[in-house]
Formats: sequence, C-alpha cells, structure tokens
Amino acid sequence: EDFLKLATNFKKYKKLHFMIIGDGYLKSYCKNFIKENRLNNVTIMGFQNQKMLREIYNISDLLILTSKYETWGLVVNEAMACGLPVISTEQCGSSRDLISNGITGYTYSFGDMKRLNNIFKKIIFNPKRHKKMKKNVLLKISKFSPQNTMKSIERILYD
Repeated sequence: EDFLKLATNFKKYKKLHFMIIGDGYLKSYCKNFIKENRLNNVTIMGFQNQKMLREIYNISDLLILTSKYETWGLVVNEAMACGLPVISTEQCGSSRDLISNGITGYTYSFGDMKRLNNIFKKIIFNPKRHKKMKKNVLLKISKFSPQNTMKSIERILYD
C-alpha cells in the first residue's frame, strides 16, 4: 500500500512512472486502488522472468520495496547488481546488510509515508546524488560475489 500511496503523491509529475512487478495475492487490490484513484502513472507488469527483470532494472531509476516483512528480499540484490539504488522498509532482512542510508539507498519504517516521500524526492529530484548512489551500489554489491560468498563459508567451516 505504501507504494501506491507514493505513486498517488507524485501523480502530477508526468515524467515519473511506477511499475509493479509480480503476481502476488495483492494484485487485485492494486488494480482496484489504481482504478479508484485514477493513477495513470502506475503499470502492473505481472510476473517477469529473470531476463526481462534485468531489462526492467536497466530502464529503471531505483527499486522501491515497501513490504511489511521480507525474510531477505532477493529483489534488493538483483536490483543492486544492475546498479539501482534501493528504498526499502526496515522490515526487509537484506536492508540491514545491503542498504547504507544516503549511500546505496535508504530505509524507512513500513507505513511512514512522510519519510518515504522525503527519501523518494531526495533521490529522484537530485540527479547528482542519484548518479553517486548508483556507483556506490555497484561497489557495495560487488562484495557479495559468489567467490566472496564461498570464501566466507569456508572461513566459517574451517577456521
């Protein structure tokens, strides 16, 4: 719901467009919300395979993950691997490891629309900050390569 409220708050900006990816149980709720609020700035893309996801990430400016709870949230890793800054709820497990506020993205508490709106503006309306964050994201995510993961597992097992 935070995502749709954010899209509603920025619907007067014609150059901004929001995409919802996936076919979860909230899809019909989202369709109804979009229709009732006459949101022309939101598209529901449905399920996308990995190849298509990469293309979507490459044409996007950032990932916004507004989940009430995610054990990890692999979508954060995927988006960051494509250089996207991330706005995520603090309730997403990966946010603690991957998101450094102001550096690779921002976190907010689920339901805190004031903070979400402010964070969104900080990134979207500041191209210089956005560009720097994209560089920081690629640097951060490079540390989570398969090779580094294997080295970490070996240290845990054998040290």
